[in-house]
Amino acid sequence: MVGLLAAAIVAFFPQELEEWYSMCRNGEWSEAAAEAEMMMHEDTTCTDAVSAYVIASSLEVDPFESVASDLCLPDTLSSLSATAMGIALMSGSDSFLEDAELQLMEAVRLDPENTLAWYALGMLKMRLESSAAESCIAMAVNLDEDFLPARLEAARLRRDGNGLSGALSEFLELWGTSTPSGDLALAEYVLLADSMGMAREADSMGTVMARLVPRALENLARQQLQVRPALALRAARRAASSPSPELAALFLELGDNASAAEMSGKLLSEGTADSIDVLIVLGTSLFRMDQDGDAKDAFLRVLDRDPGSVQAIVHLGRIAERAGNTGDAVDRYLMALELDPFHSDARAWLREIADDSYDPGSVAGSSRGLSVAAGADLSVEMGSRSLLEWGGSASVSYRFDSRGTSIDGSIGGRSVTWEESYGIKKDTLNTNRGWASLGFDYWFSDSWYLQAASSWDRQMYTERPWQVSSYGALGWQKWILSWFWFSPRLGAGSVNARWTTGMDDVHTSDFSIFAAAGLMYSKPHTFIRRAEISGDLYFPPDDPENFISRGNISLAFRTWSPLYVTMGYSMDYTRSPEVSTWKKFSTSFTTSVNLDLY
Repeated sequence: MVGLLAAAIVAFFPQELEEWYSMCRNGEWSEAAAEAEMMMHEDTTCTDAVSAYVIASSLEVDPFESVASDLCLPDTLSSLSATAMGIALMSGSDSFLEDAELQLMEAVRLDPENTLAWYALGMLKMRLESSAAESCIAMAVNLDEDFLPARLEAARLRRDGNGLSGALSEFLELWGTSTPSGDLALAEYVLLADSMGMAREADSMGTVMARLVPRALENLARQQLQVRPALALRAARRAASSPSPELAALFLELGDNASAAEMSGKLLSEGTADSIDVLIVLGTSLFRMDQDGDAKDAFLRVLDRDPGSVQAIVHLGRIAERAGNTGDAVDRYLMALELDPFHSDARAWLREIADDSYDPGSVAGSSRGLSVAAGADLSVEMGSRSLLEWGGSASVSYRFDSRGTSIDGSIGGRSVTWEESYGIKKDTLNTNRGWASLGFDYWFSDSWYLQAASSWDRQMYTERPWQVSSYGALGWQKWILSWFWFSPRLGAGSVNARWTTGMDDVHTSDFSIFAAAGLMYSKPHTFIRRAEISGDLYFPPDDPENFISRGNISLAFRTWSPLYVTMGYSMDYTRSPEVSTWKKFSTSFTTSVNLDLY
């Protein structure tokens, strides 16, 4: 008779899941998940095993905290798969709860005797604070009286409805089953006995089961964290006689910062759990209690063990911010964003104290106002002549808004220390290179901008003493990541140059189509603070072969702020030089030391 009843109970599950369901009935979610996982490995085509694994692993600790979200659930019209989908959706954010309810309602429609679906639906209704929760749990118990998680929840609902004596008896009866659900019932019994003034019964139970009760209380607190937070806090405090890192973290999650700090401090002082996780709990709880000095010490100890701990770095930023050390706070937040570019809290706090200028996700990528920089460089050029040069440059920029509207200017020059011309090597100190540029960018949206620029390049004692290149273009910027973007430009330009043979001078002026593109990376507080690949093209429509193109690759390395080192490689190509002795192709390798002056 018992066998027939068991067969009827599990009729809504495939035969191979009978052992799995028996484990679920006892609240043995870990064992049930392991059983389903083993079936998945034995038969990779078994979609029921995937659904079974999602159900058990999601209900293992907390019905609202999924550990199986990375699995692809089978797209089948079975009650089991609908149950798995509903429980998986319960494990997500609150925005998925309506979809979860629809899935679980579909599951019970497909099979009204699906005990697990009724149980999950009751838990969901409880989260939604619906009066229908009790009837759903009652339906699960009526379908299978030995489904202990549902019986435990029914006893809790009876207790919440002031049926204290009946709940107490039910908790005691469930404890006698020697199952995980029974262990949770023991914890409920102890707490309920406490609240009813039955201290002797509660204490005697705790004495008899000195090892079991604290663990059961801790598991109860974790399970009831979202459904009944007040009960969870009581359970955690009752379990505090047996400190553990998990319990300290649970106190923190429950908002009992004093207990979290006390327990984590005790664990560290006893040397039983000198771990990074415990230090983070200690630091966070102290920070929440405004004990910033001790909190800072805890987070610095975390960084000693794990320099990449984003959580510790962000908290140190918060501590610096509260102390009024805005610069230190910004540095900490930027450091955290270098490790995790999408850390929402660090980005939000950075915007609050430093505007968009310090945020890697901002379009402009630099601050408003005036900035001035200078540099000294050494370069090797291979072109019309082979040169070893040294020089310097200065730049100034004024940025009008956070998008990037700005005016920019630069000037520089180089002196030749050694050159080779027509196979003859000679020393010279002739200053034969100079350049200047002026540009204006106007951003009219977060992605689109207009740019106008002109640059002057002087090369004394050469076939092309000077050249002026100017253009106006429409540009678009695409953010691939918050610190990595692509920007093409298209417009019209002109190139004016003077050419000389030593006997005759020729001036050229070509109207051109202008096109350019750049791929840029910018993380100012990392070792490679900036990298860029860019190129442009001046293309005369009436003389297509007479085009000019340039390319540039550069890397900027962080050294000692405000100094940084840049290495660059540039290429120039003049398709039809006016003087035949001018080489069409020239390259330059440059190393420079730069200084941000303002």
